[in-house]
Amino acid sequence: MRVGWLDGRGVVPSPQEFDWIESFFRDQYPATLPTPFIYPTAEGGFQLEWRTGNQDVSLEIFPKEKTAELHGLNIQDEGDTFMELNLEAKADVDSLIDFISKAAKGEV
Repeated sequence: MRVGWLDGRGVVPSPQEFDWIESFFRDQYPATLPTPFIYPTAEGGFQLEWRTGNQDVSLEIFPKEKTAELHGLNIQDEGDTFMELNLEAKADVDSLIDFISKAAKGEV
């Protein structure tokens, strides 16, 4: 990726931020859960998306702050979930993993 990758305005994450996101998922994300689609964001972050039986889930990660925002939409009942997460806090990481696990099973 190059600076300006998105019509001249896309920010590229630093090598350290790429390393951090890789190690975060290697160390924190269970291999038994669905693999997300991963996209860069114009602001230099990462957008992850999961499609499960009844959920569309997106997670926007802000690597400089090591935070994220999760949005989940139940496409059957239109229930909406929003979480602000500190990805350095075990309780928040556990909440993220729990939600993805339940979404994969159709429980949310």
